[in-house]
Amino acid sequence: MGKHSEVFVAFDVAKKKHAVAIAEGGRAGEVRFLGEVENSPGPIERTIKRLAERYDRLHVCFEAGPTGYGLYRQIKALGHDCLVVAPALIPKRAGERIKTNRRDAVTLAKLHRAGELTGVWAPDVAHEAVRDLVRAREAAADDLRRKRQQLLYFLLRHSRIYSGGGHWTLAHRRWLAGQKFEHLAQQIVFQEAIDAIEDALQRLRRLEKQLALIVPAWSMVPVVAAYQAMRGASFLVAVTFAAEIGDVRRFDTPRQLMSFLGLVPAERSTGDTIRRKGLTLAGNRRARRALVEAAWTYRYPARVSETLRARREGLPKSVRVSPPHRRGQEAAGRGGRYRPRDRRFPVGHRTGGRAGVRQRRSLYIPLRRAGSGARRWGTPVASYVAELTLDARPLDRGKPRDEDTEGGNQPADKSLINRRLSLRSQLCAATVPSRQRPSAQPALNHALSLDREHKRLGACPSSGGNFAANLIPFAT
Repeated sequence: MGKHSEVFVAFDVAKKKHAVAIAEGGRAGEVRFLGEVENSPGPIERTIKRLAERYDRLHVCFEAGPTGYGLYRQIKALGHDCLVVAPALIPKRAGERIKTNRRDAVTLAKLHRAGELTGVWAPDVAHEAVRDLVRAREAAADDLRRKRQQLLYFLLRHSRIYSGGGHWTLAHRRWLAGQKFEHLAQQIVFQEAIDAIEDALQRLRRLEKQLALIVPAWSMVPVVAAYQAMRGASFLVAVTFAAEIGDVRRFDTPRQLMSFLGLVPAERSTGDTIRRKGLTLAGNRRARRALVEAAWTYRYPARVSETLRARREGLPKSVRVSPPHRRGQEAAGRGGRYRPRDRRFPVGHRTGGRAGVRQRRSLYIPLRRAGSGARRWGTPVASYVAELTLDARPLDRGKPRDEDTEGGNQPADKSLINRRLSLRSQLCAATVPSRQRPSAQPALNHALSLDREHKRLGACPSSGGNFAANLIPFAT
């Protein structure tokens, strides 16, 4: 046995030969290149056994790539630790300009000894087989989409545009069957494209059928069934997510799962300057695409459809029933856009900057519970505004008035008050004879609502352009 009790072994994998390097434990441990090993089980096993005779513990690593997980399973079967490294997370020197298999193996061994490598999850044989089938189905769907686009582009070049609705419906197929070209070569191209689309469609259906037959015998079928209890998670979405992610319990927090999916914002900050960008999109794109497709369902009101009820049959109650806080959120989504816990409804418009944030927080209407004289959900905002004084109207706050807007960020004829009340053009208060004037309080409420329209209606001559001045004789 050598001086050190453990060694870190790195394989720079390739199609025919693997480059092997080792780094002995400790900061002063020797790092050296052993040579190249043929990519076959026999030579790899002899290399591992020869190293096991000199060291007590072997820590083997190699980059994930097109060679698969065969090397990982062979080393694990020999009883040694093995790490499949994520290539995108390997630290690299900015000034490095030379790359060879030998250098890559030595660098990988050093980083493995320093603990700077991040591993990926390695599936078992059955899980990898189901994942291959799922990815083959996805490749077939992409191939069908490309072939359809090629045919549509061919028709567009010859001014054959379908205007009867969506593409690839029964009506669109009947329209395609009636298309004919004068030149024989163009007709051949058109017919070959139609046949290629039909073959790709049949291939996709065959793969989906085989997937539906194989998944019930899979070890993760309970997880797939549990995923389908959620809205938007169809069979294909659930199988894709389970095949790409595996066991979600390997993530300690939801933040780690979102980071793995590339659904966290990028950031490039320095000092006091904070710069955040869009989503990193650096994770598993197949699982991310499946989640995005499922999320489109939440545009619609929350309800249990017949399809979802059928998928939930036979599942445990803990899976079928949503948590209490989630049920409250879904119930709030059915009633409207704003349903905060403190039962407040936002009024007015937000201006730019931090002042606008503080202003927005102050422009909320408290809603009391149902009872005598209480407001309920859906109470027009104008009913609340009409009870306020001139200086307390929330919609009059915001940026200074100009010729296009009045007290907010929208034109006066499209503001929240005018949409709710559907105001019509009225005469100015100063032009109404005194004997025809109504009582003071209704007139004040009516004038307050008209104040939002004074730019469009024009100022009264008696007030010198100040419509609010007319409220004094009107109310008295």
